[in-house]
Amino acid sequence: MRSNPAGGLIRTIDDDYLAMTDRIVYFFVTCVLMLSAATPSTAAFSIEGKVVNGTTGETDVNIDVTIVNPTGGMTEAGKAAAVGGEFRVDGLDENVPAYIVRLDYKGVRYDYMVRLTGDDPVKQTVYVYENTASWDRVGVRVPLFVVNRHGDHLQLERVIELTNNTDPPVTVTGDDGYFKFVLPEKDYNFQALFVYSLGVPIEQTPVPAGQPGVFRAEYPIRPGVTRVGLSFTVPYQDGHYVLSEEILYDTDKIVIASDDPGISITSETNTLVEVEDPHRPVSFVVENLKAGDELHLHLSGGGQSTARAGQPSVIVVPNQTEPLSFEVIAVLLAALLLLFVLAARESINVEGQKRFYEQARDALLNRMARLDDLYKTGAVTAAAYYTRRAEMKNQAAAVLFRLGNEKTPARRGGKSKAKGRRK
Repeated sequence: MRSNPAGGLIRTIDDDYLAMTDRIVYFFVTCVLMLSAATPSTAAFSIEGKVVNGTTGETDVNIDVTIVNPTGGMTEAGKAAAVGGEFRVDGLDENVPAYIVRLDYKGVRYDYMVRLTGDDPVKQTVYVYENTASWDRVGVRVPLFVVNRHGDHLQLERVIELTNNTDPPVTVTGDDGYFKFVLPEKDYNFQALFVYSLGVPIEQTPVPAGQPGVFRAEYPIRPGVTRVGLSFTVPYQDGHYVLSEEILYDTDKIVIASDDPGISITSETNTLVEVEDPHRPVSFVVENLKAGDELHLHLSGGGQSTARAGQPSVIVVPNQTEPLSFEVIAVLLAALLLLFVLAARESINVEGQKRFYEQARDALLNRMARLDDLYKTGAVTAAAYYTRRAEMKNQAAAVLFRLGNEKTPARRGGKSKAKGRRK
């Protein structure tokens, strides 16, 4: 059971890819089982790599390198010491479609996905970076800030996109460098905080940052894009709520939306520009906010999520196992399915491919049936239901197409095993 972060009782996790939402775990494990059942282990290959300091350009980096098998429960598959920046790990199973090369440099972990290419050894350059606490050249935008009424409470969930454009590239980390965010000072129920890594949401624990209502996610902001998901609820018995929140970073854009055509979003201090969104009846954009500005929103009404769809009224029941938007999770599931289908397609035999796609089809059909049941019992809105189901149908269509058209796969890289692999 989660509670207010100030109370200190929040479900914690191990530092690896654990404690994801139930459906991500279910889908990921399903993919793992399909791959492990369809890919008998026969031959071995090697990963040969070069470690480069992306900040200084130095190539003489001495560091330990670990190879992780993501389809085997994130287990360690091999280890080597990079000497002069060069490393090699032998004895890896060629039937595993992809491995993760993992390095820990100055307190920050770096993961790189390595797909098999047909060459032996597979060669990979990986980068580590120096650390900083400065947020110069880190862009912030909020592409999704969704507000919806759920009976007597209001749910606020958002995705924050952090783009690290530092030059030379460095990792933003440390107590002063971790991403900070604001939660109400009282009367709220914290639901979830996630950071997305390699397409998988990793649950985080909000840590008080020394100011009332300000917390931090203790996760390094590496060069490139880091996405953070945040969800909490506030009381809404009388159908009115005022959100008053200090902007902690210069923020390019905030997209504020609702699935509920009956909800009203206004502001006395911010300019809300109404935009058309085919998926949501209420959508506004606030642009060019500066650190120290205030986001001040008046929220009222609601409870009409299904009105525009011409469906009977649905009472939305909070579900703690699904705290983030169906749309956000749908994107993640689609990415996971695509990753494993493409990887497995090149690593298993014809019979194994057929079994893989059959099990993927069955898993998707089971998920669709569960979504239908949730909708019938009023656990999700009509808008979320139709969006999610359309995504599942597209995934199922792709799997069925592969199931009906799959032919004998060519060897990786066009090479025969005798030529491209060691026996």
